Amino acid sequence: MQLKTGVYLIIATFLGGLHISATGDTERHRDLTLYDKAGPYTLERPREEPDQMRKVEEIRDFLWKHWKGHRLGYLEVTSYGLEGQKTNTRYFVEASPAGRWYVAIELETEVITAKGTRAHPRYSYVATVVDRVELPKGEIMTPERSPIPDNETRTADSYQILFKDESGKVLSGM
Repeated sequence: MQLKTGVYLIIATFLGGLHISATGDTERHRDLTLYDKAGPYTLERPREEPDQMRKVEEIRDFLWKHWKGHRLGYLEVTSYGLEGQKTNTRYFVEASPAGRWYVAIELETEVITAKGTRAHPRYSYVATVVDRVELPKGEIMTPERSPIPDNETRTADSYQILFKDESGKVLSGM
């Protein structure tokens, strides 16, 4: 998963009674006993290693199947950037009280400040659109790829997932 600190916009949005805040806290308490769970996964560099790619594929498969099937799902991923910075990401595939499905994504990343101290900013956003897009071998995520039809059966090694907001803006990818 290509995660870059400092690139995320903090999005505070109301979605049928659920508020995701800039700190990653939600006003709605989740009963995780109702959710299918996957992980925790740890993704290290280089991602091209077979073991790492297998994990990415399992993550994509879990998220897509839960999104498409409207099934509650919870997934935890710890990933490391090129400079070794750690990012913890939690995905919640769920429905609002009004029955609208979305993926809530919460991140906590480790950064070194200009003074050399460690900080752990938190980011949260809500994806109301989840698309599968073509994945040419050896390429990183770009938002310009053509979506794969929902009814087309694919293995998770042949696509990426793009998480988008209501306006179609790409928030994240896997």
